Amino acid sequence: MSAEILPTLSSSPPVLRGPGKTGTTMSGRRPRGCQDDPALLVGLALAFTRQGDGDAAAVPPMLFDRLSHHAWSGDPACRLVLDWLNEKASTRQDRADRHAAAQHAGPAEIVSTSSASTMEES
Repeated sequence: MSAEILPTLSSSPPVLRGPGKTGTTMSGRRPRGCQDDPALLVGLALAFTRQGDGDAAAVPPMLFDRLSHHAWSGDPACRLVLDWLNEKASTRQDRADRHAAAQHAGPAEIVSTSSASTMEES
């Protein structure tokens, strides 16, 4: 499976000849647009998360949809990033729920031991 580099007389770069190469795309695979590239989607999701101070909600819904599509198509990197983003979102939601519950609970009842002992004596 070695590729031969054929000499050319033009100033353009040499052309690789060998099995599996046809132009710039791999043989047997349809070319993808850059907006459909899993590596680009993963990088964008990480960048949006980083710029949003670690908040998974900073990732646009369209990017989540594309990551989901690739994850369900079998791309392991997209699956990993999607799972990580979902975990971050659920953890953040759990913290927000606990914080809201603590605010609505009101102040804790304070019981003094001295008042309890005087009640027992009477």
